[in-house]
Formats: sequence, structure tokens, C-alpha cells
Amino acid sequence: MSRLVLFPRPPEAGGPEEVVLAAAGCAALVVPAIRFEPGADSDALAEALRAGPAPDAVAVTSARAAEAVAAVLGAMRPAPRVRLAAVGSATARPLREAGLDVDVPPQGEAQGAAALAAHLLRTLAPGARVLFPRGNLSLGTLPDALRAAGVQVRELEVYRTVDAVPDVEQLRAALDRRWVAAAVFTSPSGVEALRAALGPGGWKALAALPAVAPGRTTETALRAAGAVRVERAADPGRAGVAAALAKVLGEE
Repeated sequence: MSRLVLFPRPPEAGGPEEVVLAAAGCAALVVPAIRFEPGADSDALAEALRAGPAPDAVAVTSARAAEAVAAVLGAMRPAPRVRLAAVGSATARPLREAGLDVDVPPQGEAQGAAALAAHLLRTLAPGARVLFPRGNLSLGTLPDALRAAGVQVRELEVYRTVDAVPDVEQLRAALDRRWVAAAVFTSPSGVEALRAALGPGGWKALAALPAVAPGRTTETALRAAGAVRVERAADPGRAGVAAALAKVLGEE
């Protein structure tokens, strides 16, 4: 029996995570913990981008929000010219794959919503207008920082993250047999959903294993939930997660 690594979504075929799994002799155990639904303002996004005057910038801090913006702009002819800014390369990927230019904080600088706000404020004057498409669980870090500097921020809830009621029976059996080598988490809500589904005993077994988090918020959620060993990826994209996973598997 191959050792198993828990994933909340399937690794990309032929991608860096699959390469790491193969090299370590592991297989993915996929247990979706959350699902996404259209947000309360999903229909308003196109109008916000179409109606003039255009915002001075559109800022995204999640790949799901970037996907929503890319879908709307891709369907508009001609697409409005607007500055797009993302928190990092992984978040920018859906926009770039749609052929759109995206501004991200320079490599080597701090990452995260606060860093993106600081990056935007280097060129935005008080009174500038920023559109912030977000999920229902998004933190207020970016809009709060921009508003404190006098920037007008319009927030649109373009997606909702809801519990998927994960089916954990296979995971529970694998934990009982000690087949699980590590776990990858991608969001604080996913942490809480799995914790609730497994119950105290099952979560204690999972929390004792090495866990990989793509960023600081998920790392914080894991530590608060009792995770013993958390490795935060240097970059939140799949390549960064794969590198962190390779590290924890190599240290077993």
C-alpha cells in the first residue's frame, strides 16, 4: 500500500505535486472539504467593470476571485482597459491565462494582502477608486489598508465558500491504519470543515501528521486547531506547495 497524502482537491495531472508524490512513493487521497457558490454580487461584477468611469485598479487576493474577473473580462468585447493587481503569482494565474496583464508585488518583497495594499498605494492617490472582488470569507486587510489611506474601495462578493460536508470514512480508515503520511490544506475553512467532520479523535490523529499550508492564514488556522507540524509554502501556488510537501515527506 502506497503512503497517502491528503489533498482537498486533485493534484494537477503531471504537475509539481504529482511529481513529488511519485518521487516519494505516495498517492493522493482527495477529500473535498469546501465548495464554491456564486456570491451575492456575482451579477454586479460585469456592470462594475463595464460602467464608466473605470476603477483605477481591480485588486484580487484569491484565485477564485481572479477566475471570476477573468471570465467577465473575457466575455466583454472590447474588454475595458483597467489595471489588474493580484496578491501573488498563483492568484494572478487565471488572469494571465486569459491573456490579461496583471500587476503583482515584486519578488523578494513581503507577500499577502497587506503587501498588495502597500504596493498599490505607491501609485494610487487619495480619492482613487479600487474594485475588490472577493469571497464571503475574505479578510478586510486589503480594503481596510486602502481606505485608511483615503482610497475608495468597492467590495463585491463574487463567490461564497461553503462547507462540502466532506466524506471522511476513507480518510478515517487510512488514519486508523497509519497510511497517511502528510496533509495539504488550502484554506482555513477547509481546516474547520475537516476538523468538524472527523471529530476529536480523528482530527487528533490527522493533526499529529505533517501539514502543508499555502499561506499564513491557513498556517495560523492549522496551528490554532492543534496541528503539531506545519510547513508554510514559500509561494502559495502549486509549485510552492509541492516544494513544501517534498520537504516534509523527505524529513519523515
